[in-house]
Amino acid sequence: MKITVEKQAGIAVMGGGAAGMAAAIAAARALREEGAGETGPSPFRGGDAEVLVLEKNARPGRKLLATGNGRCNFTNSRCSWKDYRSKGPAELREFFVRQVLEELGPAELRRFFESLGVFSREEEGGRVYPYSGQAAGLREAMERELERQGAELLTETRVDRVEKRPEGFALILESGALCMARRLIVATGGRAGIQYGSTGDGYGVAKALGHTLAPPSPALVQLVAESPELPELKGVRAKGRVSLLEQGRELGRASGEIQFTEDALSGICVFDLSGLLDRQKAREGAYQAEIDLFPEWQTGAFTEKLLQRQAYLPELAAEQFLEGILHKKLCGVYIRRWTAEPKDKVGNLPREKIEELAALLKCWRLPLSGTRGWAEAQTTAGGVELSQVDAETMGSRLVPGLYFAGEVLDVDGPCGGYNLHWAFASGIRAGQGAARP
Repeated sequence: MKITVEKQAGIAVMGGGAAGMAAAIAAARALREEGAGETGPSPFRGGDAEVLVLEKNARPGRKLLATGNGRCNFTNSRCSWKDYRSKGPAELREFFVRQVLEELGPAELRRFFESLGVFSREEEGGRVYPYSGQAAGLREAMERELERQGAELLTETRVDRVEKRPEGFALILESGALCMARRLIVATGGRAGIQYGSTGDGYGVAKALGHTLAPPSPALVQLVAESPELPELKGVRAKGRVSLLEQGRELGRASGEIQFTEDALSGICVFDLSGLLDRQKAREGAYQAEIDLFPEWQTGAFTEKLLQRQAYLPELAAEQFLEGILHKKLCGVYIRRWTAEPKDKVGNLPREKIEELAALLKCWRLPLSGTRGWAEAQTTAGGVELSQVDAETMGSRLVPGLYFAGEVLDVDGPCGGYNLHWAFASGIRAGQGAARP
């Protein structure tokens, strides 16, 4: 079938999610500001659209609607470059993310959305939501701004492949049609949330144009654990601290509510560690989760608390000793792991038995075999390597005129609005960069 040119654009944006819409708005605004003061012709005019967004879903922002339980936790007042991770060198991640966030921090992002008509409010943990409490309202505000700024949105339009040509970029659509663009922003997201259409299309484009990837893996997702005791703990929730260990070395730790399922650990504190796993190493048995149900005390101090409890309740049987301080199902698991005889009176137990129990409660290690898959993941760890992207413009260092934004890059953060903040902030940065003369 003969391919015909159907669209010509100054700037094309692949992806109409959070990063893509932010990039398109920022680019269109920057071109308007530039056009207001220029006397000569703009290199972005002369085609069908100055800014063109190509989105494969029927409407943009589909995944956005699912964030924050439909309320769209779009930033966090505590957001800092220190909160983010990448699979590349730590010093490069620090430089890259700091460059973006110093100009586009939480206050700046809230002002950006206020310029779209979206008021916001801060809630527990620094989480910031639209004042309406509806993600749909934020999406609609972005759609309105795209239209107001003259950006064109094509939905149900999937890009099959991208070619670099002397005049710019050729985007060959799945339909066989062709779009030409002088500059291209890849904001297709990662692979997390495949039910919302996130299939990692941008990775193929990046690789085809010569870029390398830090291997993408699910992040903010459950950790699959190997323990015969988990099935009886299904549905139990307990406050505590989880540490992720690789061959005994701690990679990270997080505190909060731990949720137990029949074969996995869940909860925000678990999600925040999940992006640190390498899936191949997990299959080889390299990882363990260490659970501390009493992180407020050091082991010695906690031992003294249990000894005090022993003195108060000497007539209790050992099997009753944890009742009232742990969920009943957790009591059963820990008592079985303790070497004290269940029917022995607590008052007759030597100090060594109490020290043993304290150590168990402070350190339960469960082997991990991996994470849940892409459908359950909230974001992606890994992506286009940061060394190949200019943090000032989000432009490729390898291909002039090519830009990246959002989850497609090797940057991810914890729960609480951090990943949406990165999507919006990097999108704005990419849009402004692509609009430069």
